[in-house]
Amino acid sequence: MKSISIDIETYSAVNLKTCGVYKYSECDKFRLLLFGYSIDGSPVQVVDVENGEKIPAEIIAALTDDDVIKWAYNANFERVCLSRWFLPKGNFYNPKSWRCTMVWAATLGLPLSLAGASAALNLKVQKMDGLKLIDKFCKPQNNSQQSLMEDEDWDTFKIYNRIDVEVELELKAKLANAPVPEDEWDLYAIDQSINDRGALLDMDLVKNAIAANKAAGKHDKTSVAKYRAMLHYTCDDNRVRGLFQFHGSRTGRWAGRGIQCQNLPATRMNGLEQARSALKSGLPASPETLSQLLRTAFIPKAGHKLLVADFSAIEARILAWLAGETWRNEIFAGHGKIYEASASQMFKVPIEKVDKAMRGKGKVAELALGYQGSVGALMSMGALSMGLSESELEPLVKAWRRANPEIVSFWWKVESAAVEAVRDQTDTETNGLRFECKRGNLFVTLPSGRRLCYIKAKIGSNKFGKPSVTYMGVGETKKWVSIETYGGKFTENICQAVARDLLAHSLKTLREYEIVLHIHDELVLEVPEDVKIENVCDLMCQTPDWADGLVMRADGFETQYYLKN
Repeated sequence: MKSISIDIETYSAVNLKTCGVYKYSECDKFRLLLFGYSIDGSPVQVVDVENGEKIPAEIIAALTDDDVIKWAYNANFERVCLSRWFLPKGNFYNPKSWRCTMVWAATLGLPLSLAGASAALNLKVQKMDGLKLIDKFCKPQNNSQQSLMEDEDWDTFKIYNRIDVEVELELKAKLANAPVPEDEWDLYAIDQSINDRGALLDMDLVKNAIAANKAAGKHDKTSVAKYRAMLHYTCDDNRVRGLFQFHGSRTGRWAGRGIQCQNLPATRMNGLEQARSALKSGLPASPETLSQLLRTAFIPKAGHKLLVADFSAIEARILAWLAGETWRNEIFAGHGKIYEASASQMFKVPIEKVDKAMRGKGKVAELALGYQGSVGALMSMGALSMGLSESELEPLVKAWRRANPEIVSFWWKVESAAVEAVRDQTDTETNGLRFECKRGNLFVTLPSGRRLCYIKAKIGSNKFGKPSVTYMGVGETKKWVSIETYGGKFTENICQAVARDLLAHSLKTLREYEIVLHIHDELVLEVPEDVKIENVCDLMCQTPDWADGLVMRADGFETQYYLKN
């Protein structure tokens, strides 16, 4: 036995969608119903656990055998649920030998659902619609049910389980020509360990926040509603788990789950400590205060502290490095004041002469214009609320572009390389990036060696009548549609993907520490009191071999509760 493909059906009294798999499987009413499996691609077997059938001993042994690769679609669900069923509570199977077909599909830009991925690839076997079966057998019912042995739908449920494994097997075969590199599976194992570890929550603060909001009779802001998500997702040991979806976006960056840590409000209020103490003591608080205190719900375990470290202006540094914008690289290697330096370049004044108004213009230009943004991007970034007039916006765009000619050139080089690769079905290169079209799909090889994929890439015509690349993807309506892209968007994808690879490198470098959160370009570690933040930042900034010449910087602080410093 080299590998086993698995799909399970389970029951719990806890709502999976609102509480996540860790809380779902922790429920005392949780049980395993069906266990579908295929050994090395052999015909699928379904074990009716609910009605007394036994899972073969060799299969149970394989779950702890790191020489046997376990495959599943959204493998986190199978691994966590089977850990709950077979292992002592609080223990999880080592993710080292688990592989996720959903992650594989995601690396190619396919939909994250099994039904969506199988439909997008026109697989011969398509996933059954099992919603009614799931509702009937996997969730609490108000009415009494007849014995499952006598229920005709139960036989259909077993067919549904078998077909899920068959779809996953065909999906694996379909994706075989674009395998996930082993170092990505190593990173996936780290990701799963972080999800298993979870982060400790101050439940007194969480419960008081919910009570304070209710007492005030206020309608929930999105941020305040996150306290309820904390309550729902938290396990019996007050740790919240499963917060991160590996390869949750086209660029490979993580997506948030449950509490959605990627969009927690920043902590900008004065008197944060006093407000936090007041809430913990049961005093009332406004929705705005509750919003500001959200991050502070994350705390370290006894005898530990949190270290918070993040990369400084990482995407701007990557863009300058890839494009070869020398003056920007020199700024990052020196004082790092990119907003002032940008204003100095744009307005042709010495940097020491840059006043507050000039710096503000430099800042908004930096935030809005790096990926071929124009007037609309400046407005979306809040240029008007900063005091800029509409008449100033277009000159600001032109000034920034004049100051950054290599970045502007980079947009066009990237777009040209992509168009040529798709149009001529050939390989092209620019600025250390390789573009290649294989089997109708466009691949962009990043400096790390990882590839971005644009499925079913074709040449279309943009609104200016020039050739442009289109590809199939999940659009804003969450449907599988044709999407048009351009040089600036390619550049954004590439820079964010490189930023993700740098964070991934840091996760591997720091894997011996207890990482509990990572948000965009930030890491949060739960460490003993003697661990120094300076050591963590130094390790975080170790430049990988593939990023020679990239100037990196990480800053951090230690704290007894999480905040945005």
